Amino acid sequence: MPIDQAEVSQLTARFSEALQAGQIRLAEKQLGCLSDILAEAIADDELSIQRLLKSTLNEAHIVFSRQTIPTPGTSIAPGDALMLGTISALGGVANSGVRNQRMKEFSSAGRDAFAFTVLQEVGRSSGPVSNHDIAKTLEVYAKDLRPTLSHLQDAGLVRVTPSAVSSQYTVSRRGLSALQNGSVPVEVATADTPGEDDKPLLGMRR
Repeated sequence: MPIDQAEVSQLTARFSEALQAGQIRLAEKQLGCLSDILAEAIADDELSIQRLLKSTLNEAHIVFSRQTIPTPGTSIAPGDALMLGTISALGGVANSGVRNQRMKEFSSAGRDAFAFTVLQEVGRSSGPVSNHDIAKTLEVYAKDLRPTLSHLQDAGLVRVTPSAVSSQYTVSRRGLSALQNGSVPVEVATADTPGEDDKPLLGMRR
């Protein structure tokens, strides 16, 4: 039976209100309920519920962190530290759940469909875009993009500029043609000598 999103929204709202009001015991009980719902949402591939919980927990962590900042010469109360750690841990679980679910959906659509989606994200940028920015937009892990970005680079659809922090990608003329055609040409082989069509296009994206 699908999880009732309206009920989850009400519960997350009550949790946030209790946390902001300093009603820690009440917030702890509601957090336990959210934990159970999150486990169920991940098991049932309920992406919208996972997103809702991820957003709620991330915001709660920010709010509670501000509320529990120790004054000079003091330290955070053990109970508050435990609550903050629990919120952070559940937020991490929700984040992983969303990213894994998104990758599962992309994988089920097929490699070439995912490659085209990634190419679209590169093409949407007004300049070079990093693999981490693409991953954030698509809600997947950057490591899961590596095979696809390598495929696009080998096919001459994107150009890459290595960086110590993260690689930067731009769409090539061949990639622009693929975007206009609405698909990735899987038969395209890596060119031994890049020609004019392989040069990156700057200022031609949205």
